Amino acid sequence: PSSPTRRRSMGDQQTRKRRPDWRTRLHGELAASQVRPFEWGSNDCALFAMRCVEAMTDDNPAATVAGKYKTAMGAAGVIKRAGHATLQEFAAANFPAIHPSRANTRDLAAVQTDDGIALGIFSRDRVHVMRRDGLGTLPRSAAVAAFRV
Repeated sequence: PSSPTRRRSMGDQQTRKRRPDWRTRLHGELAASQVRPFEWGSNDCALFAMRCVEAMTDDNPAATVAGKYKTAMGAAGVIKRAGHATLQEFAAANFPAIHPSRANTRDLAAVQTDDGIALGIFSRDRVHVMRRDGLGTLPRSAAVAAFRV
């Protein structure tokens, strides 16, 4: 049986304890995300990345903001109200920063996109990122920052 999702406040930096079946759960979330369309506030880059974290750890630092915005400006407002200037700062406040070259499958990536910084998840030699056209991948070298999960 799975344990209930732990909901920490946005800004609780720590390495999270992964479930014994984290790999299976992460792959399940990646597969499910391939058929979900992009939507601000329910399936954008940050919420996709946090669902991956939740699949691996039962913890979702962004669970309290899901559904509270519908636009990019709304997402930026949520981040600012939580005390962070950027999405990358949100990640740094919630996860220990590491150099992208030290990231493993499971860790978070910050990647530069045409829309700004997006969060994704490292998986072997790629980074999975929810884009406006759906789930895609980028090479690991696209990561400008990384965070340990």
